[in-house]
Amino acid sequence: MLLTFTILALSALGKASILPRLSAPHTSSCLDNVTAAFEKAHIVPDVLPSFNPKIGVDVLFTDPVTRDDVEVVPGILLTTEQTDQPPVWSLSSEDRDLSSSNTTWVIAIVDPDALTPQDPSLAQFLHFIGQGFVVDRSLAPNEKGSTVQLTNVTSALVEFFHPSPPAGSDPHRYVILVYVQPADFEETGLAYFNGTIPPGTTFRQHFNVTDFAAQTALGNPVAGNFFFVGPDADTSTEVFNAFPFN
Repeated sequence: MLLTFTILALSALGKASILPRLSAPHTSSCLDNVTAAFEKAHIVPDVLPSFNPKIGVDVLFTDPVTRDDVEVVPGILLTTEQTDQPPVWSLSSEDRDLSSSNTTWVIAIVDPDALTPQDPSLAQFLHFIGQGFVVDRSLAPNEKGSTVQLTNVTSALVEFFHPSPPAGSDPHRYVILVYVQPADFEETGLAYFNGTIPPGTTFRQHFNVTDFAAQTALGNPVAGNFFFVGPDADTSTEVFNAFPFN
């Protein structure tokens, strides 16, 4: 059964916006909307026991046809083509000057709806664990440095694997979580996978991001976002208003 509701975060947009690389900072009300959207989409408790973001994460995919940026707002419905390549990441804050931050960040993407939302027998499916994200100081921040683009200083722990829900499936949730990276994460992260990242995708199945965060001392996520991707080629880019959950 489809549970229909209006997404709280930026639902008035209706369609994806083409925005500059650095968007406006996330206010406390925006963060409240993200938290509410996580709860409405059952990301809490399906993925996280709770969620209390401290900053915002802006995610920009590139449309392969138009070459325009497509911003991820919570609950947006994207196509497999739009999400085929890794996005550009930015962090934003209303009350912190992130441009001077020396923090290193970890970003994870998981799918709690694999194989399908009605049969999540492979969930969580791990799509990405990026490490060594820092502020890209080659780019000028926006006003007061409250929104900054990130860049990698190390290779990903688990490389990006594009969303690919099976034919006939309802759209899947793809959950983005940002953590502060502890000093020994390169060692503990690899140790979690028994010291090596195996080939193929089987190891990505039955992942648990909360367990991973606990065992690698990541703690709670400081930012998050999510989007939907369906298998149909004619999926439109819009804020999805029908979550496939009872």
